[in-house]
Amino acid sequence: MKKIISIFAISLLATSCGGTSNTSIPVATTTTATPTTTIEKTTTTKTALTDESPTTTVISETPTTASSAPETTEENSTKIEMNEETPSVTTEEHSEPISMVLTPLPETLDFLVPHFSKHLDIWGTKIIATPETPDEKVLHAAIILAEYLDNDEDGIPDDHHVVSALAENKSMITMAATELDFEIILDTIDGFEIFDKGFTVQDLYGDETAPENGFDASLEEVHHLILNYGWGEVYPEQLRQEEGSAIADAMDIARGGHFDRTPSQYPDGAWFTYNDWTCEYDCMVTEYTYWAHTSLLGGQVDRFDEISDEWRANTPELMRSVDEYATSILQDPQLKLPTSLPDGDYRGLSTSSASTPATAAPPATATPPATTAPPATTTQITEPPISNDAKIDLINFSATPTSDLLNWANFAADKIAERTANILVVTYNIGEYVGDEIPGMPFSTNEVILSKPEIDLLMTQIEQWMLSDPCMGRNEERGHLNEELESYRFWLENGADTSTQRGLCERTRFVMMAWKDGMPTWDLQKFLVHELYHAFQRDIANDCSDIVERQGRGEYIHAVVEGAADYFTYLTADELYTDEDRKNYDRIAYKNPLDVLLRDAKDLMDEDGTNDVTGSGIATRAAVMLRLMVEKGWLSHESILDGSFHHNCARAELNPSNPEFVYAWENWFRIEEQNGVYKFEDSVLNN
Repeated sequence: MKKIISIFAISLLATSCGGTSNTSIPVATTTTATPTTTIEKTTTTKTALTDESPTTTVISETPTTASSAPETTEENSTKIEMNEETPSVTTEEHSEPISMVLTPLPETLDFLVPHFSKHLDIWGTKIIATPETPDEKVLHAAIILAEYLDNDEDGIPDDHHVVSALAENKSMITMAATELDFEIILDTIDGFEIFDKGFTVQDLYGDETAPENGFDASLEEVHHLILNYGWGEVYPEQLRQEEGSAIADAMDIARGGHFDRTPSQYPDGAWFTYNDWTCEYDCMVTEYTYWAHTSLLGGQVDRFDEISDEWRANTPELMRSVDEYATSILQDPQLKLPTSLPDGDYRGLSTSSASTPATAAPPATATPPATTAPPATTTQITEPPISNDAKIDLINFSATPTSDLLNWANFAADKIAERTANILVVTYNIGEYVGDEIPGMPFSTNEVILSKPEIDLLMTQIEQWMLSDPCMGRNEERGHLNEELESYRFWLENGADTSTQRGLCERTRFVMMAWKDGMPTWDLQKFLVHELYHAFQRDIANDCSDIVERQGRGEYIHAVVEGAADYFTYLTADELYTDEDRKNYDRIAYKNPLDVLLRDAKDLMDEDGTNDVTGSGIATRAAVMLRLMVEKGWLSHESILDGSFHHNCARAELNPSNPEFVYAWENWFRIEEQNGVYKFEDSVLNN
């Protein structure tokens, strides 16, 4: 358990607040004076974060008398009082959808580079992480934060005052791969600079976040941050982590009395018995509030043996019977606290753009802001000017370094004359071949390498990217978006060996690729460059394809589209390699890219015994066909390499009514070896 502090440099001193025990201690009875005011409470039970159905732990000695709240006075009244210093906010300030895409640190945190390199911003609360912290751990922490703040998952924070308070306090979660890594960082940076700049910090480690076995510590550490600098700031009378607040009074009951420092022994009947001497009174309130709140949410079910040395009211039922006062505070609907435990599956990303904002005014005091009618939508898309500013984003869940994939992608993009589409590339690894075909797609099923949490995380990132896209993010594309996402999830969950480019809109492209770890780098580079070229083909997702299909030329155009991509791949990927690379990639016999292209095409013909362009390896066969047209002077080599061949539907001219195209279609396979190099036969070039 950790105490949240502001001074980053000394945070390590308070990060570990005691261990746990396997000793089972029964909950005993504590009796206090009966209050004069009855406090109403809700009784909804939520489930724990577990793959199994939660069960209630049976404790050997059930309490017979519930503890009650202190006598009601002006000091501990249940009336909700907002912190007068909390800034006034409106719903619109926090109605923008959040992004789950990792970015470099912003300029305000440059002083922490290179120790921290990854960054997310969840409605003003930052999460930063070291390069060694796995991306999926950082994103999981962000999802837990979003679920606590937007518990109904409608895409809008439940309490905008809390979100504003966190932002005003410059709240931040700092993540390292392990606690040892965090200690090393503390030895190398000036932690007091964070304090001087006003940041409030909670540390969290990758190895304790969503572990395969064990409790997810992000549920606790993220709760600490929000409690101290959000909920406690906005509702100080109820939740401030200091003596005199209602929750502190509830803790005194749970500990069997008021103790400024940890007692050597707690009174009989106490059910909160935290014994870390470094944790002073306000720290104790933080720990107590976390235990009480998450127990009400079902988060501590089945953990009694693990946590009973410090906390015993570990189920919603025990909380309602043993700790009635804390239950009444934490379940008061006016506080807008979470009523369900975060489960690592935040659904607000897909609803934020269409949801109606919730009222942001203080509880029961102000009138909800007037809503503004959304603008009328049309199906017309305003085309942006052509430029090379269109972006390529990569979500990499493969073992191949992201830097390598980005370098190859940028290499290919630099060849293209005019790039107009925003492109998302998704990569992941698969295992051994299983064999079943994916319905409706030319993919086979394979062993699934990604875990369910990783698939969920990947889908969240894909959905977030698409919702932010000018075309796919429109309300009228919602059905299209959902259909696409359903397909992607099906492919991921069945280990599909995807190799596809999908033209979602004319200027929105999606590339998904899967391969077995260990695929030769030479082949992997060609694989990526080929699919990216499809994404660069401007007319692949506009009216051109419809025109061609109506003319009955689909078979030919498919070959042309695939052939152009392989032509580009063979003729440009060569520039990525040195002679030493080719030696390492077992390409010692390499002559030149054209030789490799023609040699590979001849091998394909020998394998299946046909010289049909549409035979196995259609992309390579069709690339040879296009090369023949280039060498005959009928097609521009440069137009294929810079992508201009795919402007203005020029490819539609390659059809059976074009005698030059027919000649290439019928003679592309006339290849021979001349002095150890593969070339077209002289007769086919001279005819």
